[in-house]
Amino acid sequence: MVREVDRKTQTRLRVAELRAETAKYRAAIRKARDESQSAERSQRFAAKMHLAEIRARQSASETARKNLATTSPAILVILIGGFILALASNSIPEESIATAAALLTMLSAGMLQNLRSLISESNGNGHEENGHEDEDKPKPKPKKDY
Repeated sequence: MVREVDRKTQTRLRVAELRAETAKYRAAIRKARDESQSAERSQRFAAKMHLAEIRARQSASETARKNLATTSPAILVILIGGFILALASNSIPEESIATAAALLTMLSAGMLQNLRSLISESNGNGHEENGHEDEDKPKPKPKKDY
């Protein structure tokens, strides 16, 4: 009987030790996971703050230029695609096809002119936005042969 009690006690002690070790292991894993997640969160936050700073430094014309440059092609695709679909489904009477085509041409020409003016304004400030910083360096003079 004493031996059975000792064995039961030993098994209970082993189970308790295993549970304690498992709890320590899980706590260590949880701690490592929390630390990595907090590092990822801080990196994401830093990236968001950097993007917010960049957006805050943009002027209104730069923001408008960016928005027009991204939306104008989509608008042109919708207009031209809609015109082609209307032609294919015979929704436009034959007498009005030339007028609708002229209106579409005027709209697309106006949008493209707006894009061109935005591009020329962005390059007209004396700085070419092509990524090169050697624009201010003087060019070497050609040698004259006598």
